[in-house]
This record gives sequence, C-alpha cells and structure tokens, in this order.
Amino acid sequence: MIYFIVATLLSLILTLIVKNLAKKLNIFDYPDKERKWHDHLTPLLGGSAIFISFWLIIFYLYNFSGIVFKNFNAKQLILFFIAG
Repeated sequence: MIYFIVATLLSLILTLIVKNLAKKLNIFDYPDKERKWHDHLTPLLGGSAIFISFWLIIFYLYNFSGIVFKNFNAKQLILFFIAG
C-alpha cells in the first residue's frame, strides 16, 4: 500500500514539474475544434511524468526491497518494459 501512495505522490510532483517545463519550452497541443475538443492549451509532456514515476518505483522495488521482482532478471524487466 505504501508503494502505491509513494508512486501517486511522485507522479503528482513530477506532473507539476513537467507541466512547468512544458510551459517554459512551449510544448502544447493547440485546440482546433475539428479533432481536438479541449478549449485551452494542453501540455504534451504529462505522460512522461507518469512513465518516469512508474519506472522509479519499479527500480526501487527491484534493487532495494526485493518484494516484487525476486525472480526477475534484467532481460525479463526489459521485456516487461517493451511488452507492457
């Protein structure tokens, strides 16, 4: 349960950081009313924050806790990453 809470908080913090980075770098999706239904600029980097927080938790669990991936090796983790 604690890992879920930490992952959620980490994702929230990284999302705020990435949102500010998107503003500084002007990386937005602009609404055009044909295909995009949002009314305002939408930062395009939000998924990267969730991706990074997920893999930071996996890295921690794999290297320091030994709870989740006791029998996994690096090749299996790479396959897990690619296959989803």
